[in-house]
Amino acid sequence: MFVILNVQKVPGRGLPRHKTEVIKNEFDDYAFIGVNILHKSKKPRKSKICKVLKDLALPVILADGTSLPEYEGLYKVSEKRYRAVLLANAAASVSAVSVCISDRFGEYPYVLPRIIRKTRQVHIVTENPAAYSEENIKVMASYGAAASISESPLSVKYDIMFSPFADSSRIICDASVLIGEGGFDLKDGRAGLPEKYRKHKPYFVSEISFAAALYECCGIAAVAECIPERLVNRSNGAFINLKSDFT
Repeated sequence: MFVILNVQKVPGRGLPRHKTEVIKNEFDDYAFIGVNILHKSKKPRKSKICKVLKDLALPVILADGTSLPEYEGLYKVSEKRYRAVLLANAAASVSAVSVCISDRFGEYPYVLPRIIRKTRQVHIVTENPAAYSEENIKVMASYGAAASISESPLSVKYDIMFSPFADSSRIICDASVLIGEGGFDLKDGRAGLPEKYRKHKPYFVSEISFAAALYECCGIAAVAECIPERLVNRSNGAFINLKSDFT
C-alpha cells in the first residue's frame, strides 16, 4: 500500500483555511490512500501535512506540482529502478542485433533478463563484474545465452547502448542509438500501463509515478512488463514509436 499526496490551493469562500481528506482505495491486488490537502493560504501548513503522513506511515508518491516536506520518517517512492525496467523493456523491443549495457557500478543487473531474452548479443561494460555474475548464470539457464562482460569498452560498434541515467554510472560505448537519459528517453511520464491499473490512477499523478508505486510497494508483476509507447530524444525531437514500429 502507498499514499498519493495532492496539495492544492483552492479559492473561494465557505471552506476552512486548511482541509484534509483521507480516502482509502482498495482493489483486487493493491490499495492506496489518497491524501488531499486543500488550503487557501499562500503556503500549506507543513506541520499538518507531516502529521497526516507520519500517522499513515506509508511510502508516498506525489501529485504533479506537489512537493514532499523534508521531515524525518517520510519516504518518497523512488522511480529510478522502475524507469530502468521500462527503458530495458523498450531496448528489448527495438529490432537490434547487439546491445551494450553501460553500468559502471553494477547497479542494474535486474535488467539483463529483459534485454537478453530478445537480443542474444549483449555486452556489459562495468567496473563491478561480480554484480552481474548471478544474473548471468540465471539467463544462461533460462535462455541459453549469457552476456559478455568487460571493465572497459571494446572497439566494437553496437546497435544500442543501454544506459538509463546520465550520471557517473555511464561509460560511453560506441553505438548507433543511446536508450536512456540524454538519448531516447521516456516521454511525458507515460509507462504503457494496462487499463486495469490506468483506470484507477488519479488524473493528477503521472503513469510512471503510479506504476513505480505498484511495482515497488505492491509487487505487481504486470507493471514490470509494460512497454512505453514512445521514446523521445529531447535534444533533436526524434522519436521511436515502439508499439507501431517494432510490434
